[in-house]
Amino acid sequence: LLEPSRKAAPKAMKANLLKEAAAQGVMPDRIIFAPRTDKEKHLSRHKHAGLFLDTILYGAHSTATDALKGGLPVLTIGYGDAFANRVGISLLNSLDGHQKKMEMEKVNSACH
Repeated sequence: LLEPSRKAAPKAMKANLLKEAAAQGVMPDRIIFAPRTDKEKHLSRHKHAGLFLDTILYGAHSTATDALKGGLPVLTIGYGDAFANRVGISLLNSLDGHQKKMEMEKVNSACH
């Protein structure tokens, strides 16, 4: 996860994310808050991640594309009627059958 912006309350946000993760059975040590950096360095970190989690109300756009290109599985639900809500699911739907199957296997593996 990227560090929350300085405008927000980063300590409270981190604590809340870790608390929710633990409530869902995710060990807090599996979550790494990475500091902001330039795009090239950020993309190089994808190889260390197990799963790209898309947001619900305003979905990923270029970041989900970058994750898919880098081999990082993307988990999204495509919630809502607005375009911005459905970009992640549209990206996954654009994959051919073999790519979709491989993507689902990667997500399954990352979740277990």
